[in-house]
Amino acid sequence: MCQVPKMRSSQAGLMTIGQLARKSAVTPRAIRYYEQIRLIGTPSRSESNYRLFDSDSMERLRFISKCRSLGFSITEIASLIRVTDNPDHTCAQIQELTECHVNLIDGKIQNLMEMRATLSETLSRCTGREAPECAVLDFLRNSA
Repeated sequence: MCQVPKMRSSQAGLMTIGQLARKSAVTPRAIRYYEQIRLIGTPSRSESNYRLFDSDSMERLRFISKCRSLGFSITEIASLIRVTDNPDHTCAQIQELTECHVNLIDGKIQNLMEMRATLSETLSRCTGREAPECAVLDFLRNSA
């Protein structure tokens, strides 16, 4: 069984990747990926070479998770982080990035509404009888 490394007093308050994963509800694999693409900073290392994350990493993961829950892509999140990491950032910069994201959502909603209308119209021609003929299958098979 693997033992969690003992932390030196200078490492107090730091978390291993497993501890950070449990506290943030982000998988260790995702944390490593975010580190690799530099959404979170490079953590310090223990004497045993374990990654040791601080509270800033936790806050960053919460930020990333919230962005992901709102549908922001990794690229969009990276843009938000680049802006917010600049001490001279402005609300206007964040607003512009967020407005772009809202426009993408609006486009997706429009596409979903069109798909729903097409499927609903096709479904309305379906008899639902216990027969092999089906308007939905005919539509799916014959549409290009």
